[in-house]
Amino acid sequence: LSGSEGIGVLLPPGDPGSVDVTVQTPGFADVVLKSGFSYNPAVSGGPKLALVAIVPAHSPTTGGAWAILKGANLPLGSKVFFGSAEAKEVLVLGADTVTARIPPASAAGAVDVSLVDPASQAGAKLTNALTYYDPKDAKGPPPKLDAIKPGIGPSQGGTMALLEGKAFAEGALVFFAGRPANTVQRVSDLVLTLLTPASPPGPTSVMGVHPDGQWSDLADAFVYTAGAKPTLTLAGALPGQGSAAGGTDVVLSGTGLAPGLLLFVDGAPHPINVKTAKAAALVTPPHAPGTAQVALTSADGWTAWLVG
Repeated sequence: LSGSEGIGVLLPPGDPGSVDVTVQTPGFADVVLKSGFSYNPAVSGGPKLALVAIVPAHSPTTGGAWAILKGANLPLGSKVFFGSAEAKEVLVLGADTVTARIPPASAAGAVDVSLVDPASQAGAKLTNALTYYDPKDAKGPPPKLDAIKPGIGPSQGGTMALLEGKAFAEGALVFFAGRPANTVQRVSDLVLTLLTPASPPGPTSVMGVHPDGQWSDLADAFVYTAGAKPTLTLAGALPGQGSAAGGTDVVLSGTGLAPGLLLFVDGAPHPINVKTAKAAALVTPPHAPGTAQVALTSADGWTAWLVG
């Protein structure tokens, strides 16, 4: 490993920090390079865990809502703590997402939110990340869930669904047994629309959560199915354009159209009239100039899309 232009060496262990590098040659004076090498702190247990956010960031002291934790390198088997209280229900949905059900607290106030890997004891913490408050100090009512339509869909998720209830707040989240729904849209205080997440087959509870941590749920309200094939297709719309003021008669063509069909225009529900298994009619709603996304959801939970 030696040559006229350099010497290769196998480094010995060292403490973090800078050290002198000394070359000793018999018969010659030592050559010293002051602070010539720096040891970095050892990193063990793989990539460093990190937490960056939690939603919601508030909860009544009664707890109970599912929360989403975002971060990096979050391992399977993670434990989550709110202050010193361990969350009893935790789902690791990926290396960047964990959900946990907020435990109750004995008093109001801000607490740290921590995640620990039991295998390595590595952890990450968000300081004062969740604030508990007395339920009587809530600024508004909790959500009330009445029904989800359809009540069935494929286990791979992706069903555009309609959640009916009362007192839905802007920024509401929806969970299917702890798995967060995608693209939740508040149509009104009575209606939310969403895309179902993937989940194992079987019945699952549906929970609505407000930004202040108030929640309510429907037990076994949605049934995930496996092995079924799509029953619905959406081929086109005639005419493909109309007035931004709405009122244009449009016929949607496809296959598998049947009673119980739901229509969504840019995520908002809209009436539709099924004529045959291959045609359904609607009158367009008012819309800003530009293209609209159209989705149909069948009674058995399959969703077909028409974009642009």
